[in-house]
This record gives sequence, structure tokens and C-alpha cells, in this order.
Amino acid sequence: MTALVKRAAETRLYTMDLSLLSEIVGGDTVASVTSVSQFIAASGLVSTDLTITSIAVAAGNKGVQCKIAGGTDGVQYLLSFKVLTTNGYTLIGIGYLYIDDR
Repeated sequence: MTALVKRAAETRLYTMDLSLLSEIVGGDTVASVTSVSQFIAASGLVSTDLTITSIAVAAGNKGVQCKIAGGTDGVQYLLSFKVLTTNGYTLIGIGYLYIDDR
């Protein structure tokens, strides 16, 4: 799992690297991003605190990139990236984002 720390006022580039998943290691590539979801990690509830834009397949077709803005200080978010591969597999990458305004 990957983790990113940012301040609520920042907009940051987040990359979900899927290159270690067996399908990608075996030569498959990410063809498209089907969804990016956000949840509050502590409760599992769906969140709308973050603004996620510029969602795209990452360079090299082995992951996802997006810009993330917003969030609430002290909250940890779980981000779920769902992709479709060239060979027709659906893969999900999960990462954490912690907002720290200290």
C-alpha cells in the first residue's frame, strides 16, 4: 500500500503504482481507469471531502495518476483505484492519504 501526506490547502499529484501486481509483472498493462473512490479510513464511510481530478493512466501504463485537493485535517482517507487492463482484467489498487495541517 502506498501513503501520501498533504495539507488540506494543497493540490497534490498522487500516483497509484500497480507494477507489482502479478498481471502487470506478467506483461499486461493498464488500458483505462474505471473509477477512483474515496472513503474515510476509520469508518469505511464514503467521503466527498476530497476533490479528485485529472484521472489518467500513469506513464508506462502500470498505474494511475490523479490530482487531489481538499480534505479535513487529521483525517486519513482510503483511496481505491479500479482499472481495466489490456488483457481484460479488472484490478484494484488501494492507497492511503493523510491530511496534516500542523
